[in-house]
Amino acid sequence: MIDMEKELKNYPINDLPVLYGVIKTLGIAGSINNQFKEHGNWVGILPGEILELWLCYILSQCDHRLSGAEEWAKQHLEFLQIMSGLGKLSAHDFSDDKLGGLLGYFSEDKVWGIVEKAVNQKGLGVYRLKEEGSLNTFRLDAAPMQSHGKVIENGLLQYGYSKHHANLPQFKLKLCTLDNEVNNFAYPICHLTVNGKVADDELYLTIIEKSKEVLQGLTTYAIGNLYVGDSKFGSLVNRCYVFQHKDYYLMPLSAVQLSLKKRMELIDNSEPSTYYQVFRTEKKKQVLVAEGFEVSEQIQVESEEGIAEWKERRLFVHSIKYAKSQQNALDKRLIKAEAQILQLTKRKQGKPVLKTKREYNLAITTILQTNKVEGLLTVELKKSTTKKEKRAYGDKPKRIEKKVDFNLTVYKQTEEIRQRKKYMGWQIYATNAPSNLLTFEQCVWKYRYQSNIESRFDDIRNKMAALLPVFLQKDERIAGLVNILLLALKVCSILEYKAAKSLQDQKELLFNVYEGNPNRGTDRPSAKRLLKAFDGVAISLIFEDNNFQFALMTKLKPVQKKILEILDLEEGIYTGLIEKIELWFSNKKVIEP
Repeated sequence: MIDMEKELKNYPINDLPVLYGVIKTLGIAGSINNQFKEHGNWVGILPGEILELWLCYILSQCDHRLSGAEEWAKQHLEFLQIMSGLGKLSAHDFSDDKLGGLLGYFSEDKVWGIVEKAVNQKGLGVYRLKEEGSLNTFRLDAAPMQSHGKVIENGLLQYGYSKHHANLPQFKLKLCTLDNEVNNFAYPICHLTVNGKVADDELYLTIIEKSKEVLQGLTTYAIGNLYVGDSKFGSLVNRCYVFQHKDYYLMPLSAVQLSLKKRMELIDNSEPSTYYQVFRTEKKKQVLVAEGFEVSEQIQVESEEGIAEWKERRLFVHSIKYAKSQQNALDKRLIKAEAQILQLTKRKQGKPVLKTKREYNLAITTILQTNKVEGLLTVELKKSTTKKEKRAYGDKPKRIEKKVDFNLTVYKQTEEIRQRKKYMGWQIYATNAPSNLLTFEQCVWKYRYQSNIESRFDDIRNKMAALLPVFLQKDERIAGLVNILLLALKVCSILEYKAAKSLQDQKELLFNVYEGNPNRGTDRPSAKRLLKAFDGVAISLIFEDNNFQFALMTKLKPVQKKILEILDLEEGIYTGLIEKIELWFSNKKVIEP
């Protein structure tokens, strides 16, 4: 009797077929390969195919580091060959050197501009991102990204202002996203990667110009777009540019653009009974969110194209919660300042003793300024002198000693406090969009959803494939990596949009995607939850004496089938793998991956 040696190979495929299926619809490989000039030293498959599989690695493993890609490809090589139909694919295609070289290639503006344009036309041409009659809403923002690289003069990495990791070199990422009205998640249109010292306000016109360039050919986005940014977007030059290109802007005005004195004057002259009111539904009740009024201002700017003149709406918005939080914070500062002032007369070991009125006044002024309550508290300072007779002792004669004490009384300036609170919670927005396209209420919600773009920065920094901190040293490789991660973010955005659109059309919720809470449903699942639902899907290959016998695959769960349905993907991308494997090992040519 002959003993037959059997071998079992397991491939944890998880979400790879889903990712590859969606990535293939974007035509990434074609847009890259069509402009790639293959040279004599090039070995292996073309850059476009490498990038598509590399994106699968980044998103499935949540890891952008080059060091792990080759080992991952080695472990999944046969499956990747079968799934992609690329028989010549090798683990060496994902080596550090090869991927590092591709990062340099993908950092070239000309190359990546074509890729961005092609992907946007595929993504935005197929998916409806706004409702009829509404404005295309583009959001603009910038954020610093820290690195452990070296600072080189005129290089990408520079020391600049940052709320976090101020001691690390940084580069700056400027992002332009497009809202959709299905799940309110922002679709990344384009970005700029610049050195960490560049000021944000210098980048707004450049990123708008780039967005128009990569959207060229999509007439829906030619003119009439709404650009939303923070107060740094509010310079006259930026507003004039947007107006002259037949678009609209929305941003809060800083104290430089509209003085505090003018704001207070307009608020004082307004009539509360005529305020617009904005409500939201909470627990089946209408809750007041904000109220306010608007005024018009005629703007005139002299530019290279001549004198530009337009009517600007200025919306004075009083946020109810923001006002309460500011007022509560002021009350706490008043209590803290009063307590600190009264403590000045208390003696304590190691505490300096104040001996003169001048010292007390200086300490009181410092406390008021530190707590930002100048003019809201007044302090009465009384000096008292007591005399005490001391008897003679030793060589000291009988004497009268004087002791100086100070007494502090703090008074709240009720009227000044009331006036200060009156102006809390107000924000002034400027827009050139007419009220029939952008009502007062819509302006309020448009700016409140500015968190959409901030969440995308969070995805890049921490969630999707934690970019920070960057360990790459070469500028072109950092720029290339950012390009690839923004492309991966586009894939996530499309996944999220398609799922939300399908669920809302069907008026359904998706269950079994929250760990530990299978009964919790959502109609706006994140890409991370959609992909994680496929954890545990695996294929097992059985060999006997190194000859393939048959393959088995984990049976798809109902939630996995539902996700494939709402993503408009066939179950065959999983179930059809068995047939592909059998064809592969029987040396039959697979025509379609």
